[in-house]
Amino acid sequence: MNNVERVKKWRKANKQRMIEAMGRKCQCCGYDSCAEALAFHHIDPSQKDIGFGGARSNPKAWSKLVTELRKCILVCHNCHSEIHAGVREMPESYELFNEEYAEYKETVQKDKCSVCGTVKSAKRTFCSQTCARKNSRKVDWDTIDLLSLLQKHSISELGRTLGVSAAAIYKRRNKIVAGLPT
Repeated sequence: MNNVERVKKWRKANKQRMIEAMGRKCQCCGYDSCAEALAFHHIDPSQKDIGFGGARSNPKAWSKLVTELRKCILVCHNCHSEIHAGVREMPESYELFNEEYAEYKETVQKDKCSVCGTVKSAKRTFCSQTCARKNSRKVDWDTIDLLSLLQKHSISELGRTLGVSAAAIYKRRNKIVAGLPT
């Protein structure tokens, strides 16, 4: 799954979680057929700190979204437009944010950084750029017959074995082939 697909999946899952926390249906008419047709309406517009459209494109921490959701009700887009146009009144009674959703239980697998031992996401190789730099090794290229190794192994295999990037292998190979000083 590429990054674009991962972001789309996250956005959809995050909105679904927000909808569930707010009662799963329009508080005016009861509409609940399509999550994309539901919106969050600020009960008091002067208290609005975050716009939810912007929060989906520029992700915010769950705790910040919770703070904002507590100021809102869930409505369908038709009712939302009618409320803003003054055609529809806000309902007298409505569901507010369900506090059971206040804590976000992260399901990300964790492990420790091999350089400093700090807990990090299992998807990341190192906890930070600092640890990644500390881990980078200087390769003694003079002791390696790179061209013969490239006949037996792929560039990515050699990169993993030597602890360098594929770009470093390409760069070194191109210098050797061009006859430049190494």
